[in-house]
Amino acid sequence: MTMTSRIRIFACIAAVALLGGCNDISQQAESSFVTAADRVDASNRQFQNADTRRAGGVQVDSRTFVGPERQMVAPADRLPAGIRARRDISIVSRAPLSLSEIAARLNESTGIPFVIRLGPTGSTVQVTAPEPTADGTETSAQPVTVSADGGGSPTTSLRIRPNLSGSLGEVLDQISAAFEVEWDYEDGRIVFRDYATRRYQVTLMASTVSASFEAGPLSRAGTYDFWGEVREGLQGLLGGDARVSFGTSTGIISVTARPSDHQAVQRYIAELNEQLGQQVAFDINVLSIILEDESELSLTLSAALNEQNITAGITNPPAADGAFNIGVTSGSVDVNAVIRSLARRGRVAVETRAGAITTNFQPVPIKVTETIAYIASQETIINDNGDSTTTTTPGTIEVGFVLLVTPRVLNSREVFLNYSISLSSNNGFQQLGNLQLPNTSEQVLDQQAIISNGQSLVIAGFEERQTEIDRSGVGNPNFLGLGGNRAALVDRKSTIIIITPRLLTRAGSR
Repeated sequence: MTMTSRIRIFACIAAVALLGGCNDISQQAESSFVTAADRVDASNRQFQNADTRRAGGVQVDSRTFVGPERQMVAPADRLPAGIRARRDISIVSRAPLSLSEIAARLNESTGIPFVIRLGPTGSTVQVTAPEPTADGTETSAQPVTVSADGGGSPTTSLRIRPNLSGSLGEVLDQISAAFEVEWDYEDGRIVFRDYATRRYQVTLMASTVSASFEAGPLSRAGTYDFWGEVREGLQGLLGGDARVSFGTSTGIISVTARPSDHQAVQRYIAELNEQLGQQVAFDINVLSIILEDESELSLTLSAALNEQNITAGITNPPAADGAFNIGVTSGSVDVNAVIRSLARRGRVAVETRAGAITTNFQPVPIKVTETIAYIASQETIINDNGDSTTTTTPGTIEVGFVLLVTPRVLNSREVFLNYSISLSSNNGFQQLGNLQLPNTSEQVLDQQAIISNGQSLVIAGFEERQTEIDRSGVGNPNFLGLGGNRAALVDRKSTIIIITPRLLTRAGSR
């Protein structure tokens, strides 16, 4: 076999092999195409057979999903992955270096641009790496040109002898601590700032809160300028170059200050929110008891509390009419047990039971009253024909229980209460022809007290005398010879007010 024949045979074998390979590739491509077409058909059938869902409203899906959750991302975690993994970043110098000079060396070793922003307005200084001179040595970085806004910053004049090593994030943290700046990675650049702007949320709803209370001879009004106090507090914490703006309608405070000042502001706002956000719940019970004998109310009430092993600072000597006794219990009071105990000593009625929730320093009114109408005046007009027209003008009186209480939670977790009470009642009407003259009684109180959480403030001694006259006989009851008889029964009605504050803990708070 000649050499030419052998070459021809090898060429035929190669052609057959190539044709076989092409056939395999063609079969694989056709199989992949069929598989993709089957998937498309299956998806179309699944879409056509899916249940119709109403647009809008609530859509229910039983499948498992991952709910989003906000997480704080540190600046070091936003650095490029290649730079973040390096731990060979090192800056060592015997000569003192400024922030711009250190930034220039980091720019040379990492290739990341650096920017220094100084002053409250953040005047920008671009930092570039030092360029080599003709003899091969490096020129020092150009000094930072600072505007008047940042001229007073100590960052411009401070120099350190760096001995820094580790990852880039660790080195930047050490630089920030040394120069009292903060750094961040923004838009592919590392930015140093000696002033930063941060926003803080304060739990205040209004700039000024006014509270007024009027009850008979008592009139009290107060204005609380919370935002003014917050402004004064921040001015005492911040330096002269810091800037603060208040959003009194949103409760957001924007502060531009140095990082060390922000730490103090953050602690101040956190403590302020904890104080202002403290909720206080009040349980108010107003009881009345009619004593038919000469028993002293303070002794009767003390006996009722002693049955619960509770003592209170209620005065024991008899009090004059209209005087009141006051005390703070040594523990929590079971009002129902007090009612049962007092019922054995007189006729007891629950006049009012109310509750309220407020926040620290916020006044809350509690009003349980009844409006009673009466005939205040009548006017009769007679025309020329002798016809008369009578016009009746009604009047109203409001009686009941009114309480205005303002809590202030002290650092000892005690509650300072500033409370005002008005307690009025209707004693009937006196008829004067067709007119009615109301006969009311009113008692007022305006005081302060310090109460521990869960203890009760007991106010007693709101006392009035009720007289019931029994008349009998033929004709005039004054004619004793005809069996006339008059008898008077005098009862003493006393009112007891029990106020119990309780500090509430919000869900999720520490």
